[in-house]
Amino acid sequence: MKTSLEILLENLNLGEEQRTELYKNLRSLDIHDDNDPLIKISLVLSIIAKFVGEVPERMVYERQSIENILKEQKDIGQKLSMEINDFKKSLPSNTIQETNSQSAIKDKKNIYNRLHIAIVILITLMGLVFNYCYTSNSIEKTYNARKEFLEKCSKAPEVFKVKDRDGWYLTIEPDSVISLQNGQSAAQIKGYY
Repeated sequence: MKTSLEILLENLNLGEEQRTELYKNLRSLDIHDDNDPLIKISLVLSIIAKFVGEVPERMVYERQSIENILKEQKDIGQKLSMEINDFKKSLPSNTIQETNSQSAIKDKKNIYNRLHIAIVILITLMGLVFNYCYTSNSIEKTYNARKEFLEKCSKAPEVFKVKDRDGWYLTIEPDSVISLQNGQSAAQIKGYY
């Protein structure tokens, strides 16, 4: 069975020389039990120190990579801007004027489209307000009448057929079966009447 020191040393992924040096340094602390908590604490601190030492190097590398990418993007943007300016200079002046007049026409169309949308929204809102103010009573009455009708229908007796029996049956009110004077039985039908 491996000791905690051996397990920790295996998990550190150290070379044989580094592992031997670490083991020697731990033995110089006059610790003879490999399961001593001081060994565990020392190894954990050494692992933390190792990773903390690597973090600044990684940060510097990543920052340099980002700076290089940004510099390349800036150079590409400047080249593209120069090419666009050269292209504009090579165009005849009447083409530029036509492009400007076409963009003015598009701007006017956009203004008309926005105005049209605003009018449609305004009319819709006015219709909703009118519907709410002038028809809310009739809508409420219709809703209540339909609700009352559905409640009546839910209380109506249910007609059903029973397996292996002849005839049709109705649902009845619970505990409503009574004996009549002529010897017959009767029950009150469940439902609205």
